[in-house]
Amino acid sequence: MQYGASIGKIVMKIRVIEIKVLNNPNVLVALNRAIFRILSEMLFYLGFLWGMLDPSRQTWHDKTAKTLVVNV
Repeated sequence: MQYGASIGKIVMKIRVIEIKVLNNPNVLVALNRAIFRILSEMLFYLGFLWGMLDPSRQTWHDKTAKTLVVNV
């Protein structure tokens, strides 16, 4: 949460930002994103497929948490 990225995201030079404030997501937003990511994985990764087809490349967990993954 402090960096807006996991270790993998730091290595890939991407991070998650909250769309409203254009800064790192707070605890509740990060929790929401994590829960919906697990649900997406349980539903045969359909949320990730959605992200590939979405023009803004937002997955279900990004849409519900109102976040966006950006290049650093």
